[in-house]
Amino acid sequence: FFFKQKTAYEITVWLEFRRVLFRSHPSKFPRALIQTYSSTVTEYMDAVLSSFDFPYTAKVNETFGIDVFNQDGLQLPAISGGQQVMVGFSLRLALHNMFVGAFPFMIVDEGSYGLTAENSKKYFEIIQSLNKDSKFKQVIVIDHHSELSDYVDNTINLWAQKQELA
Repeated sequence: FFFKQKTAYEITVWLEFRRVLFRSHPSKFPRALIQTYSSTVTEYMDAVLSSFDFPYTAKVNETFGIDVFNQDGLQLPAISGGQQVMVGFSLRLALHNMFVGAFPFMIVDEGSYGLTAENSKKYFEIIQSLNKDSKFKQVIVIDHHSELSDYVDNTINLWAQKQELA
């Protein structure tokens, strides 16, 4: 980790991460990391989820699992596949946002899978904002939706040619 051109927040996060890492025995490291950063990850996840048509909140629990709650604060036993995609995408963005200094690129594979047309559009808008975010040097998206090309700078289309068997 280099301190060149880092914000005070990024430096603070990194120093806290190092403090937790070197204070902890290896078997305690994951729990200490979760306890230290779960609220930050939860806040960022909820900010991303609010961009979607997602009427729930998500919280990182002690085992680094994700619990989803309704507007009354009751934990949901399950959510739909598309909602799982939104929660997973928001978690990846939250974690990546914390460590973007070390990993200035992001790869998203099939992030719109299972989303409604409205949420797919919102997903594309988030990708577009990541692309414009100065923290990321490169955002690579693998997706089957041709509409994504309206939200990114460059596209590469891959088509498999059929081969006839003799």
